[in-house]
Amino acid sequence: GQLPRADETVRIMRHALTVMEECLGPNHVDVANHALMPLAGLLGDGLGLWPEANDTYLKAVRVYSRTLGRDHETTRATKKLADAAHKKMLNFPTQPKTSRNAPPGSFVPSAP
Repeated sequence: GQLPRADETVRIMRHALTVMEECLGPNHVDVANHALMPLAGLLGDGLGLWPEANDTYLKAVRVYSRTLGRDHETTRATKKLADAAHKKMLNFPTQPKTSRNAPPGSFVPSAP
């Protein structure tokens, strides 16, 4: 299947990130929890946009490092997600998910 209106979903999630950063500050843990992490997951696992997902995970790592500490389990787990996104980015630098490389059960965006 396909995620309906994926572009609109990403736009809304980026807008929510901007609003949260303006209201709470860019280094607030809730920005990472409720905006950066869901956006990174959608960009990577959902859309196969690994460079953008990697950048977003790394931003969350910076927030968690500042707020929770570098050794906190959430910081470490997010760093592992960033590392995984980076590896996928190297394997598929500009290749969004297609029916050939998407895992079973993941959505595949429609062709342009």
